Amino acid sequence: MATKKNKGANKALAITINLLPGEHRKKQKDLTWLTDRRVVWPTVFFIVSIFAALFIYAYTLRTPVRACRSRTRTPAAQENQRT
Repeated sequence: MATKKNKGANKALAITINLLPGEHRKKQKDLTWLTDRRVVWPTVFFIVSIFAALFIYAYTLRTPVRACRSRTRTPAAQENQRT
């Protein structure tokens, strides 16, 4: 039978014990601020607002061109297009 791996033993292997004096210890970077709500939500809001602004900009560029084209056609050309 296949034996299940003990997940607790794998976690225990990741624990580091640093017995060196303070001035010789390797400093570990603290990156917990990246997952803080004060950083995550404003970043998400910023990215969504950029995409929304680009979408609105692209939509407003196309809309006047379509309106201008439909106004400049002659009634005969519009009838030909419908049929």
